[in-house]
This record gives sequence, structure tokens and C-alpha cells, in this order.
Amino acid sequence: MKRRHLILIIIVAGFVIASGVVLSQNLTPYVSFAEAKEKKGSVQVHGALEGDVQTLSGGQGIMFELKDDDGTVAEVVYKGLKPDNMDQSDGVVVIGKFDDDVFQANKILVKCPSKYESVPGGESL
Repeated sequence: MKRRHLILIIIVAGFVIASGVVLSQNLTPYVSFAEAKEKKGSVQVHGALEGDVQTLSGGQGIMFELKDDDGTVAEVVYKGLKPDNMDQSDGVVVIGKFDDDVFQANKILVKCPSKYESVPGGESL
């Protein structure tokens, strides 16, 4: 094998390894509220809305309760606009961190209901 081919293979392998390390560091798995309280940085929590979404005084954001996949309910505050389809969603993902006993979300992702689920009467959409 020529020396140039060997150098090229080493460079490509180094790029693939570096890309894998960077990608794995940037992936944030879903955690429960219990785990989120222990972590210092930003985390993602998946859950279902509990009750109604309330607008904060002065329209400075929204507040709601979210039940995570483990069944723990926590108050979530988001300093932004309520997503349009939040009330009809199958699930919500909040990204942020705990401040005392309130989860301060800096981003909300709304999981849309599946358009392939059957509707009452046995018909599919």
C-alpha cells in the first residue's frame, strides 16, 4: 500500500472517530423529573399534560403541570408563547432545568397525535 493511501485512511478514520465522539456528547436522552433534579445542565423530559395551560401574568409565558413517563408530576414554566397544538398533543417534551422545585423550560416540543390512528367507528384516517 502506498504511503499516501495509508495517510488518507488514517485521516478518514480520525474524522469518523471524532464525529462519533462529538455526536454522542450532544445527544440528550429523555430523563425523569427525579433525574432532572440531580443534573446541573439542561435535560429533556417527556410527559403528558396534567390539567390546563395557564398564561403567566403580563403574558410573559406559560405554566403547566407535566407528568413524566415515571408518573411524577412537576410544575413547568416556559417564558415563551404557547405552541398552537399543545392542548391536542399526545405528549410534550420540555428542555431545560430545575430551579428549586419548578422546571424552567427553555424549549417545548409538542408530539402530534398520529394521523394513522383509527377514529371512532373503526375507520382509519
